[in-house]
Amino acid sequence: MKKNIFLFLFSMLIVIGCSSGSIKKYHVQQTLPFTSDGLKKFYSYDENMGTYKINAQFLEKKEFTKLEKNIKPKNFHDYYSTSQNYYPVLDVSNGLQRITGIIYEGWVESEYPCLFFQLNSYDHAGNRIDALLIDNRFTFEVTYWNDFAIDKDGNIFIQEFSKNEVLIDDRGNIIKHTTVPKIESHLLKFKINKNGNFELIH
Repeated sequence: MKKNIFLFLFSMLIVIGCSSGSIKKYHVQQTLPFTSDGLKKFYSYDENMGTYKINAQFLEKKEFTKLEKNIKPKNFHDYYSTSQNYYPVLDVSNGLQRITGIIYEGWVESEYPCLFFQLNSYDHAGNRIDALLIDNRFTFEVTYWNDFAIDKDGNIFIQEFSKNEVLIDDRGNIIKHTTVPKIESHLLKFKINKNGNFELIH
């Protein structure tokens, strides 16, 4: 009887060990460059729903503090809102400041799910200096997304895209879906200056 109990417990430990080892955690990247292509492994896209979801099982979850929630990042619009949690995916030091990149979910106009990627800069004491939203992805009548690149010199290139697949009248009502979607883009360039601020170049 004792032998059977021992074999059962031993087999359960093997099962638990195998199952826990099957989930491979992603490591926080600690070097630049970092691009929107490098961000793709941290989220998934549901084509049927048109929504993005963070691959949270592979990442460390952290909670926004009240101070962090009250500081509005540059490029962050008033009609955006955020969830309570975020996931670090980038953590680098440029010799003067520490730069982190976090991914989190939220909403547009409190209704449409959105995926955000944000940079934060800190001084050597750990105090946050500045914050910049460099990617937001969501869909309602229009689909929005950004392609970005952060090079090793602290230059940040953000190509903003919008794809409109519907025609809308003056009252905001959808008339019909277009055969050929209209895609527009706009380039922004920021630079991390020596003070740790994200400076808009153009």
